[in-house]
Amino acid sequence: MRQLILTFIVFVALFTSICQRTPNANTQPPKGMIGMIGKSKLDPRWIYISKYIPWQAPPKEVIEDMGSRLFYDGSGSVWVLYPSGELAILACDFRKIPETNQLSLNGVVTFSIFTGTWSRNTDGAITMVSKFCFTSMGRDQSNEPTVERRYIVGQQASDRVAGLLTSSEESMVPLPDNFRDVEGIEYMLRFASRCG
Repeated sequence: MRQLILTFIVFVALFTSICQRTPNANTQPPKGMIGMIGKSKLDPRWIYISKYIPWQAPPKEVIEDMGSRLFYDGSGSVWVLYPSGELAILACDFRKIPETNQLSLNGVVTFSIFTGTWSRNTDGAITMVSKFCFTSMGRDQSNEPTVERRYIVGQQASDRVAGLLTSSEESMVPLPDNFRDVEGIEYMLRFASRCG
């Protein structure tokens, strides 16, 4: 009798555990959507950018020469959270024009790409698993391990994954309306086709 009761308790515990799991629409990409990285036109609602970019002004001599064409440089990240559950991360350089606050890429010469997947957890957080893919500077990082990161949804959004994603290391926000270089992001992501 005791063994029967224990078996029943284990069964109930397993059944309850299975029932409490919320199906995740992002764990299994929809058919026909796999392999979007570098091959599809980007929807700006899929794109996130570093919230805190350390901006640097050019040297004083350059400021004097450039006059009103002054801009600031900064480094940060761009994430693309594809609806398929695929993930692309770009480490790249940005440019900001102080008069208009317009943001763009600071060229497409120096960048690195990491690819992987993202999914929403049952607690609402986002888990991203990524691995090095490509760098324009020719450094071999192919032996780097896969990295798993967890991000908290700081602000909900009705038209995208989140209004703010944060971890202990960084915060990411939706691509701002004043960003003018989605085509540059698409160009850099074409290099992801070289990844195995």
